[in-house]
Amino acid sequence: MAGAPNISDMDRLASVTIGACLVGTNIKKTSLTALLLSALGGALLYRGVIGYCPVTNMMRTRARSFLDAGKSPPLDVVQEASEESFPASDPPGWTSRGGRSGF
Repeated sequence: MAGAPNISDMDRLASVTIGACLVGTNIKKTSLTALLLSALGGALLYRGVIGYCPVTNMMRTRARSFLDAGKSPPLDVVQEASEESFPASDPPGWTSRGGRSGF
C-alpha cells in the first residue's frame, strides 16, 4: 500500500511524462522488450500519480538510521575506489611543444 507522498512535484511530473511516453510508444508492439518498457512506463505513471516511491522511502530511512547512530552511510565500491585513487586519477598536463612532431 502506498504511504504519504514522498517525492517532489517535479519528480512526479517527470515520472508521469516519461511513463506516458514509454507506454505510448510500446503499447502496440509485441516484443518482450516493448512489454518490459511498457511495464516500466506503467510503474513510472503509478509513481507519478500516487506521489509515493518505495525506493526513495527506503533510501531515506536507511540514511536516517545511519545519521541517528552517528555514523556516515557506507560508500559504494565505485565511490570508494574513486576517492582512494584521487591523485592518480588526475589527467596529465598536456602542453604544446610548438613545431613539428617526430613523424
